[in-house]
Amino acid sequence: MAKEHAAHHFGELHRAGLYRLFYVLQTILLLSLFYAYVRRLPDRQLYRLRGPIVPLIYAGQAANLLFGLLAVRQIGWLRGLGLVSAGAWLRREMPSPEPEAQGPRLGADGAMLNVGPFAWCRHPINFVGVPFFWLTTSMSVNRLAFNITVTLYLVLGSMHEEARLRAAYGPAYTAYQNSGVPFFVPRPPWRFASVLSAEC
Repeated sequence: MAKEHAAHHFGELHRAGLYRLFYVLQTILLLSLFYAYVRRLPDRQLYRLRGPIVPLIYAGQAANLLFGLLAVRQIGWLRGLGLVSAGAWLRREMPSPEPEAQGPRLGADGAMLNVGPFAWCRHPINFVGVPFFWLTTSMSVNRLAFNITVTLYLVLGSMHEEARLRAAYGPAYTAYQNSGVPFFVPRPPWRFASVLSAEC
C-alpha cells in the first residue's frame, strides 16, 4: 500500500505530515495535464445546448457546488487538503491520525456520522466531480472522452476507498454501508424522502 511504502522509505513523521497534501496536489496536477493534453487533440463538437434548459444546467452546477462544499466542510477544509498534518510536520510534531480516505467522521460512540452529504451517498466528494464535468452546455468528442475517463477514475477510486475504510474502521464502516446510504450516486436520506412523500 502507498502509505506503508512512504512510511518505510521516508519515515512515519514525513508520511503522516505530507502524504495527504502530496496526494491532493498530485491529483490536481495529473488531471490538469491530462485535460491540457486532451484539449490539444483534433476535436469535433457534438452539441451545444440553448433555450430553457441552459438555466437548469446552471442551477445543477450551483447545487453540485453547494453539495461539494458541504461535504468538504464536514470532513474539515484544512484537514481534507492535508494542511493540518503539513502544519504539524513543519513544527516537527507527529500529526494526529487523519481520517482514512474521505469517509465520514466517527462519532463519540464509535459509529460513523451518517449526516449531511454522507447521508446522501458514501463518497460525496468523489461524486461531485461527475456533475462538475458533465453538467455543461456544450460537448465535444475530446471532452466526452475526458469525462468518461474521469468518471471511471472517480468510481474506481471510490471502490478502492471502500476497501480502505472497511480495513480502517471495521464494523463501524460495515454498519454504515448497511445503513441504506447509496455507494456513489446521491439519494435523499430515507427519513427525508419519507417526510416529503407524507406531505404530498
